[in-house]
Formats: sequence, structure tokens, C-alpha cells
Amino acid sequence: MIAIQLPSGPDTLLVAADFPQVAAPIIFNHWIEPTLLRRWWPQEAEVQPEPGGNYHLSWPQMGWHLRGHYTAFEPGQLLAFSWQWDHTPEDGEKIVQVRFEPMETDGTRLLLSHGPYTDTPQDQKLRIEDHLAGWIYFLPRLQKLLDVKRYRVVKNYGMSNTDPFEVRAGESFEVSGKVDAWDGNSDWIWIWCTDPRGKSGWVSKNMIDFHADGKTGSARSAYTARELTVSVGNELMGDQADSGWLWCTNRQGENGWVPLAHLSLLT
Repeated sequence: MIAIQLPSGPDTLLVAADFPQVAAPIIFNHWIEPTLLRRWWPQEAEVQPEPGGNYHLSWPQMGWHLRGHYTAFEPGQLLAFSWQWDHTPEDGEKIVQVRFEPMETDGTRLLLSHGPYTDTPQDQKLRIEDHLAGWIYFLPRLQKLLDVKRYRVVKNYGMSNTDPFEVRAGESFEVSGKVDAWDGNSDWIWIWCTDPRGKSGWVSKNMIDFHADGKTGSARSAYTARELTVSVGNELMGDQADSGWLWCTNRQGENGWVPLAHLSLLT
């Protein structure tokens, strides 16, 4: 998995990355949904996913904050946003444009432009040593994240909660005494929890660092209890299995947990 620099003038940076067998809406959603963004780019993300909406990406451990707003927002086709770091205001505001184009074979080609840059040594250093190096590092992480197995739904499943539990990595939440062994398997333990916003849902014990009080815990990684409604014959991408469930994404870019017993692996 690689991202490559394309020929361009000194005022622009162009990068391409291919995503075989991945539909454009799926990739687009990984740029605008905080839970998905955190899996490949920032440590934290706050997003208003709409034309003119603001975003704030941050790396708290480094003290880095990237902010801007969406200048173009066409789901599955085009995303553009302004770009300004808090800690380097002297670099000036840039614009990033991301296009999602069909490949000749099944899949999507991501074409990214970043700029404009002046011809000063400082701006050209920023273009190559910071921005190019950054995209060449992060885009393959997104490629790897989406290079997953495919499944076909063999039994219908409907989500049971439309406003589910969701926490960030390290965030604390309430842990109830309600425990369920999924499908009768004592190794697949799910615990009913309530997040700081009052939303409840099942959380795998594998995701929880339990506190000494026995009533609270914290998330080992970002987690949502969102489930995905699926119908027989649907094809899904699945990349994270836990205690009898699989995190899946459909061709429209919608994602959530689906019971493994409802799926068949495609070869």
C-alpha cells in the first residue's frame, strides 16, 4: 500500500492513492466521521460534516491543533477544506482538495491537492518536508485500514439502538452489573454501559479497563456500540471482530457492528 506524488508545479502538491474494491462513499466517510478519522489520522476529531462546516483535528500529546472549514462537500465525490495549524500561524492558510474517482477496475482512486505555496525556501520546505511527508505516511494507513475481507449477509439483522453508546480512547463511563455471554459463549462477554452523555449500549469486556470501584471503567480505544442493519445478499467489508461480532461497512459507507453468525466470508 503506497501513496505517490504526482507531477505538479511548485505552487501545489499532488498525491494519489488507490483503493481497490473500495467504494468512494466508504473512503469519503473516513474523512468526515470522527470515529473513523481517529482510526487513521488524528488522535481527536470534532467535525461539522456539511458545506461550510468547521473541523478541529488534534494530537493532545503533542499539543497540535489543525483547524479549518469545508469549502466543498460532495459526498463520495469531492471534499475540500481550509488548513491552518495553531502552532505555526506564520505558514498561512492552505487548501486541501480530495477527489474520489473510479478506477478502471473495481475501486476508487483518491487524488489529493494541497496548496497554494509560494516559491520561498520556507514554503517549499513546508510543501515537501512537512505536507508531502505527512500524506505519504497517513494515506497508506487509510489504505491498510480499508484493505479488509469481504462478507455476504446470509441472515437479516436490524439495529436495536439508533442512538448508541460512544466513547473516546481513555474516556471514563459507567459500568452496570448487567452481563451477557453472546450466543452462550462464556468467552464472549458483553457488559451494559452508559457513556458520559447518558447513552447506553453493550461493550465487550475486551474494550474496558475496569476501575477499582467496580462501577466505572475507561475505554482502551475509541468505541461505539452502533449496529448496522443488513439484508440477505448485502456485501460488506469487515475489519474488526470481537466476541462474536464484526465491525462492517456497506457500499454506501454506513458502518456498525453485525453478528458474525449472520455473515459468510467471500473468497
